[in-house]
Amino acid sequence: KGKAGIGTTFFAAAAPLTATTTSFNFSTGILATEDNTIVTVSGYNPNVQFVNNMTPGTTTTFTLNKGQSYIFTGKANVVANRDGFIGAKIVATKPISVTNGNSNGFYAIGGSQDGSDLIMDQSVPTDRLGNEFAMVKSISTGNTNMEGGIIIATENGTQVFINGSATPVATLSAGQYYRIL
Repeated sequence: KGKAGIGTTFFAAAAPLTATTTSFNFSTGILATEDNTIVTVSGYNPNVQFVNNMTPGTTTTFTLNKGQSYIFTGKANVVANRDGFIGAKIVATKPISVTNGNSNGFYAIGGSQDGSDLIMDQSVPTDRLGNEFAMVKSISTGNTNMEGGIIIATENGTQVFINGSATPVATLSAGQYYRIL
């Protein structure tokens, strides 16, 4: 995404984890582009346990200098970690880059087939988001719903419409998500 991925306000994204072992996880990395960048992360489930901070409270604030990063990661064996960090709000005083997802995610539903995958991407700041998106799925014949999209609301009252429908499939508050299967 390059410069389009630099900004000051983001919402964390990852695939919701459906497996419960410690090998599956979520991950969010925040990289500063300028010195003395203050970053505040809030809106996550207070029961989330990060690998480097088991009792983080409901807000985490830290300062980074240019080129420094801070990484949040949690393992799937903690119930709150399965989707409790999705939609966390990330606000910085100066431009940052956010890369997030799952360094080893498992999001298949039903069945016992393997669904382990690297699911990481650079986020786009809220001031660069649009309101129409195209999603292409393969012709997978599996019954485990291993493909889909995650929509995370950045504002309260966000309505989600699919395939031109006049009726929303969901109405979300900021930080809530909807998974398209």
